[in-house]
Amino acid sequence: SGVELDLYWQENSRKLGAEIKYLDAPRTTKSMRQAINDLSLDHLWVLYPGNQSYALAADITVLPLTELGQIRQCFKTD
Repeated sequence: SGVELDLYWQENSRKLGAEIKYLDAPRTTKSMRQAINDLSLDHLWVLYPGNQSYALAADITVLPLTELGQIRQCFKTD
């Protein structure tokens, strides 16, 4: 379907994805929405070289590359 995603994985039966951007302030794009819909992603992270985490939407989070390890904590089950 032409969907492009930098990283896709499944963890604890959830479908997850990541986009890597070299922007100061990433924003939601049509291709992000298409990837979420076409791949039925539960969450999409946008990794970037900045230093602040923030939500773009309920299912999209911008995350500094230095905080990559936090992604696994979001879906950890004990």
